[in-house]
Amino acid sequence: MDRLIPCNQCGFETPKDDFSEGVCVDCCEANQKALDVHNWFYDEWEKLSDKDRETRINMAIT
Repeated sequence: MDRLIPCNQCGFETPKDDFSEGVCVDCCEANQKALDVHNWFYDEWEKLSDKDRETRINMAIT
């Protein structure tokens, strides 16, 4: 039987062998998906012209 330890992120008791990057596999996958979304938005932002960026900022604060 695997030793169960709590995931530092979700707190669920998880077999020791089911950890990746310090968290359970489910949390690791969720973190990767969130990072992928963040990177996509960053890449889209980098493609915008200065004028388009300014327009988006103004739309967000009004």
